Amino acid sequence: QSLLETFCKKTSRKEYLDSVVKILRDWTDCRCVGIRVIDEQGNAPYESCVGFDEHFLGEENWLCIGRDECVCTSAMEGSWTGLNELPVTPGGSFCTGNSMALVESLTPETTARLRGFCVRVGFASLAVIPIRRQGKTLGAIHLADEREGVISPPGVEILESMALLVAEAIHRFNIEARLRSVSAYTRS
Repeated sequence: QSLLETFCKKTSRKEYLDSVVKILRDWTDCRCVGIRVIDEQGNAPYESCVGFDEHFLGEENWLCIGRDECVCTSAMEGSWTGLNELPVTPGGSFCTGNSMALVESLTPETTARLRGFCVRVGFASLAVIPIRRQGKTLGAIHLADEREGVISPPGVEILESMALLVAEAIHRFNIEARLRSVSAYTRS
């Protein structure tokens, strides 16, 4: 089932993102998949996710752009300043199939700048793909698995293309929600 077909069949942003998470989990074989959506305050909670446990979500669900420094926020901000040792694609996504070996290879300065919670809980394969539309970041796709080598750079490039479709869908659902809000306001 394609992301476009899913968009046509779903009536809410949440319902659509829940379906996308399942599609991405099946396609990537990653145990954990989440989609973060940035709110007006810069918080980037998971609007939809599968596989992450409550402890992980309690620590990671309320990352904030401009406040927290980690791979997720760097990908969403599009800024890897001081983190040039990290494997980042030309499209601005982060990808590693062995996070433990990556962390061991980083300078202490780089390691100190990163929260590193994903590595501490044992995720070996990690990827963060920004969701952008017309230069504006709307969120990110986050993939994680305890197994090494589950995620590869060629797979992330395909996910970057998929993220464009997800961004368009999020944008359209947001417009529909605003229109409903304005319509409800003008009726009252």
